[in-house]
Amino acid sequence: MLDNSATLLDRLQLARVLIAVGELRDAESEIAAAIEEDAEDSSAFGLLAKVKHMRGELSEAVACWARTHANGSANQAARMHLDAMYGLALDPERGAGEFLAIGHKQLVRKPMAYLALEEAFVHYVARRPAQAREHCQRVADRHRTRDRDLYKLAVLADAWIAQHAGDVGVACEVLEALGRERGFETDRDRICTLVDLYEVDGTPERLRAAVNICRFLERTDPVPWITGRLAKLLRRLGHDAQADAYEARHMIEFRRGMNRPIRADLIRVAARRYLPLRRLRAVACPDDDLPDAPSRAELLVAQALAVGGEQASLSPAFEALGGCHLGYAAEIAWLGGDAPRAAELWRAALAAEPTDVHIVRAALGDQDCGHLVVAQLTDELPVDRLTQTLNDALEMDPRDPRPWRALGLLLQSSAPARAQKAIERADAIEETRRATKGRIGRTLAAAVYRFVGRSKGLIHELWASRTPCEGGPSNGVLTAESILGNVTDDMRSGIQATFVSVREYARVTFPHLMADAGDYKYGFRITKDDEPSSGTSAGLPTALAFLSVFLQRSVHQDLAFTGAIVADAHDVLIVGPVSDLEDKVRGAYHRDLRGIVVPAANRSDVAASPLVPSAVAERFCHYVSRFDDAVKIAFGEDIFR
Repeated sequence: MLDNSATLLDRLQLARVLIAVGELRDAESEIAAAIEEDAEDSSAFGLLAKVKHMRGELSEAVACWARTHANGSANQAARMHLDAMYGLALDPERGAGEFLAIGHKQLVRKPMAYLALEEAFVHYVARRPAQAREHCQRVADRHRTRDRDLYKLAVLADAWIAQHAGDVGVACEVLEALGRERGFETDRDRICTLVDLYEVDGTPERLRAAVNICRFLERTDPVPWITGRLAKLLRRLGHDAQADAYEARHMIEFRRGMNRPIRADLIRVAARRYLPLRRLRAVACPDDDLPDAPSRAELLVAQALAVGGEQASLSPAFEALGGCHLGYAAEIAWLGGDAPRAAELWRAALAAEPTDVHIVRAALGDQDCGHLVVAQLTDELPVDRLTQTLNDALEMDPRDPRPWRALGLLLQSSAPARAQKAIERADAIEETRRATKGRIGRTLAAAVYRFVGRSKGLIHELWASRTPCEGGPSNGVLTAESILGNVTDDMRSGIQATFVSVREYARVTFPHLMADAGDYKYGFRITKDDEPSSGTSAGLPTALAFLSVFLQRSVHQDLAFTGAIVADAHDVLIVGPVSDLEDKVRGAYHRDLRGIVVPAANRSDVAASPLVPSAVAERFCHYVSRFDDAVKIAFGEDIFR
């Protein structure tokens, strides 16, 4: 951890880099220190939510998001309330009455605006847009002078319904008329909605008007999507150079919003504490500039990260800086093949930073180099201090095999029995991790968690399993009672239908692996029990989980999946479109996955989104239209060979 003099920003910057290199426990310690320093800092809770999300601790991640959502609720956009009201109209059971369920045992009273406009959205869901608009206009007339906020929301609802009923021009006229009233000329909700409408309209005149609004917002009150929206609008108007510049900015802002570091963050952090170069280099970052006024250490780190191989000249340059930088000198010497020099430098690094667990683990982590280091430990570097550092690390995370292995090496001479136990513990943990990583029947599904007026993409696990039948074959069925988790009746039926479709697909496509499929009974489990799961977007990950069980082959665990499954024939499965795709893409990116597999029918939705940079839409998203295509991505290109 950083010392007590570290600023809140320093801690959070360090935490982001630690997350990127896979040190989640260390990152959580830094975040905890930041929260202790300022318990109201939303960025710290947002970063903690990322750690919880990546670990699969979804309930805690949602609680952190709820905290950041509450802290920012004063700036909640009115148009988000419209989407929430539409969602409640689609879910009458949840929307009934004056209270909403927003979490486990937690209720909140509906705002007055929800109650006043509720009937309008009920009309809209029932496909009566004219009556819905009439109700909005009555609410607006009633509250024009009595409640300006409710009046505005009613007018926005009128425009929202007109837009989604296909009358984009009418929706523009409604909001333009509102802008001619005193007090609403530059209202943020009104002009932000107009940007959406002008972009849908698509005429050059209105696209230019949308650009003007966005530049006004950029100067006065930036919103999260402003840079991405300007990039897409300028591209449509043919201003490619300006669009390129905004896209580059958007990518950096997006990474920061997803709590992923940029290259300058890596350099700043690595210049003040040792982190393995091979891990830092594995972090994919956009090519941005160096930190402002870079120090000598920052320049050296930047050079070390940039080179493809090892530059021997960098080792003495790092050595001259001393302290934690001796770790880089040692690592470069070791990777360059100079083992004796590397061992000498590691010993110097241990003497300078005996309580830095990253240096201790790195120095003793490689068995060959570690033996050289341990063989020449002196009284100036007592084993007790290094042992305490490793014990502290194990107390923080006993499931990390690296401190156990380093401890085993360190104690081989002084406490051989304890050393052997430590090495056995490390071996067992690593074996368990390998087994878990290749778990059959497990897939990652992209979903959306809805707060009042806001949605958040998250990734959760789906588990399919099978057990031998007792008393003979069961013809390979999945009963409703075998589907566990908080799921709606419609989704339960959908899971059973998907099971049957995939079973028939597998029997035709992989007959040599399906001979005994009827000898088992099957089960299915959806995680995240505190909220009901519904919808069809889990069809693709569900289908892949069942196929994984049938084939006894694991799905790649660094990919998330979303898509509806449509059975066109017994051996033809199609991947259909889903809703809320930009949130799901953001959720997968937030969890630091390698990518997300999404329906090809949603490609235009991702491409048009101002919240997802073009580079992410192109490189992070894998588009599929057939189940065969998803199978290749999930299991590998050789699956059909």
